Amino acid sequence: PRLRTLLPALAGTGALAGAGALAARRAGRTSTPRPVLAGRSVPRVLFVGGGYVGLYGALGLRRRLAREDVEIAVLDPRPYMTYLPFLPEAAAGSLEPRHVVTSLHRELRGCSIITGSLAGLRHAERTAVVRPLNDDPDYELTYDHVVLGLGSVARTLPIPGLAEHAMGFKHIEEAIELRNRVLGLMDVAASTWDAQERRRM
Repeated sequence: PRLRTLLPALAGTGALAGAGALAARRAGRTSTPRPVLAGRSVPRVLFVGGGYVGLYGALGLRRRLAREDVEIAVLDPRPYMTYLPFLPEAAAGSLEPRHVVTSLHRELRGCSIITGSLAGLRHAERTAVVRPLNDDPDYELTYDHVVLGLGSVARTLPIPGLAEHAMGFKHIEEAIELRNRVLGLMDVAASTWDAQERRRM
């Protein structure tokens, strides 16, 4: 009963899952689900997404309930959370990349961090299908409660040339790539004798 009252408050910006699958199977790939983390004796709360909702929801729940009361699992393709407002500073070199992200393993002690993506959700069976980042087959993860905090997806506007030449700006890897590209173009421009080519860069 205490767990049921805590979940809505801790994940106010997330959503307790309804029925139905969240993602289609990959084209041409067959998966062989295999059960894991079975034999538990306490309820399991699965946070899908390790962003703001997942990190602070799991952190708040763990602070209120001990391991003997609830098992907490966080599923995300990246084992860290990115502070999105700091990405411009990282791209400009004002902040080091390590100051823009925080490790889920370090912050969520006492929780299970699962690195992978959500391939499907069968809420009637309280089962999530996890897709590993490598070529291992998908596997099933059972839960008692699920909190969805998948975040947003960067949108590519229908601008000619945008998809071919632009890059995203949602993750720390993209911020570093942007910084390296700008610095590389500046180095090339500084080493050319063609003034028109220098201005183009």
